[in-house]
Amino acid sequence: MTPQWFQDCVFPGRQVSAVRVVPGSIHRGKHSAVAKLQVHFDASDDETTLFLKKSARNELPSRSAAHWQRDITSYRTEATFYAHFAASLHARGVSLIRPLAVFQSDAAGICSSNLVAAERVTTCSAPENFMMLLECLGSVSPVSSAVDESSLANYEAADCLDLADTRQALSYLANLHASAWGQEDLLENASSELWPAACWWAFPKRGETELAQASEIWPHMLSHWGKVFEAELSLPPTADLKSLGERMIEEAAYISRCLSVDSNAELSTLVHGDFKSANLFFESQSRKVVAFDWQWSGVGLGAMDVANLLNTSVSISLLANDENELELLQFYYDCLAERLKALGVTSALQRSYSFEAFERHYMLATVEYARLLISNFWKRMTPDSCMAKAGNANCGLGYRSIPHVVRMVRKLHQGLKRVKGERVMS
Repeated sequence: MTPQWFQDCVFPGRQVSAVRVVPGSIHRGKHSAVAKLQVHFDASDDETTLFLKKSARNELPSRSAAHWQRDITSYRTEATFYAHFAASLHARGVSLIRPLAVFQSDAAGICSSNLVAAERVTTCSAPENFMMLLECLGSVSPVSSAVDESSLANYEAADCLDLADTRQALSYLANLHASAWGQEDLLENASSELWPAACWWAFPKRGETELAQASEIWPHMLSHWGKVFEAELSLPPTADLKSLGERMIEEAAYISRCLSVDSNAELSTLVHGDFKSANLFFESQSRKVVAFDWQWSGVGLGAMDVANLLNTSVSISLLANDENELELLQFYYDCLAERLKALGVTSALQRSYSFEAFERHYMLATVEYARLLISNFWKRMTPDSCMAKAGNANCGLGYRSIPHVVRMVRKLHQGLKRVKGERVMS
């Protein structure tokens, strides 16, 4: 990527004199390589910093064919989101990091033109390599910013969110979900170009094989966590918890059906799919949120994003009891209703989607997320190994914080009882 290439493909109409990698900014992971690039322009002292994210199959660690299929679909989803959906969502008030260029190529090396460009673009039929150039948080944009038209320099990460940050994140979700609510063309495009059923942790993406592990993982965990659980007044006796793994296996398919797009077509919207603190930045003064990492975005219930946020990223002090949790749910619901009214979508959300119906979806989504824990992330986990992960912000708090683990066990037990009651009544 020479200065001439940047001039032709990313900054047409501007003279690019040099492009340099910011020292220490290159990081390689299982799914991508990232770096910051400093771009200098001719005839002025003007410069900008871009964020480069590249997912190239032949440069990433090997994995099974099934995992390649799932992961490449997720890489394509994020590239497509920035290329084809970010602009319309931003126009409806959703704060996003602005994409400057998106490219994809196939195994033969046939490369698309810049998919963000307004004019007709060249595409490739079976892409497996993806590259995005985004505005970089922590730099001044060369063009007007997508984040409230202000400098990008003052955004920061946060973990184990306090009340103010949690409300900002919930407000962001309400805005995102309202922006696509009832937008038939947008949702139809999202269903075909993004995930038709969003969220990386949803049962259809994880499958029966993983679910079956719950019957082995849970007894092992119970033997290592028995003393912790017995000391918790919020939990039932250990004898009542012994069947938790089998109960999860029994109810998983029903829970998934209740949350499916097919069962909730009129309530479905565009969701982030992995909405947690590790994928958010907060403006240092206002604490306004901008989200990134849209690999699992697509169509689904907004309650899925809300459940992912509260169950992975929020201080236990905000979730100490059901009343506190309900207050957070009510805050999101009120923000959603207000934003839908402002956008002219509906002025009576309560009639089409009552708070009680939303709370039920949230409960189901919480158990859906807990299914991932009991069938995967709690495998061989002890209190000590849990605490050892405490500083890893990319991990959900439900497997790196003992109080959050206890809470998730309680939510799983209560939720499965409620689900069984539903099924008996029906």
